[in-house]
Amino acid sequence: MNINISIKELIAKFKWRNIRRLFASILAKSIRWFPLILLIVLCSYGGYLWYNYVYQAHWSEARKQSYISDKDKGTIFDRAKFNAVVSEMERRKNDYGNNPDNLSDIFKLKETVVKQ
Repeated sequence: MNINISIKELIAKFKWRNIRRLFASILAKSIRWFPLILLIVLCSYGGYLWYNYVYQAHWSEARKQSYISDKDKGTIFDRAKFNAVVSEMERRKNDYGNNPDNLSDIFKLKETVVKQ
């Protein structure tokens, strides 16, 4: 069995209009799946990044020791600032409980008299 196929004959048989129609029909059929495929690809990439940053973090020994020493320092409690904040809260609480009659009337409501 001898098959003789000439490339020139094949090219002559192809019509570019048919190729464009074929491409357009494939694109039209697959366009509804594009958002789903894009979502799957993006979620997969995000999962890959998350996995690498969380479970496969590689730190040098110097970086690990620096992190440990920073964590050991902790936070220094400043009792003077704490007491200042507590006293300010108490002052505001007492001011809130005071009678508002002795406060100045910024809108001048008591001075305005409506004449009838």
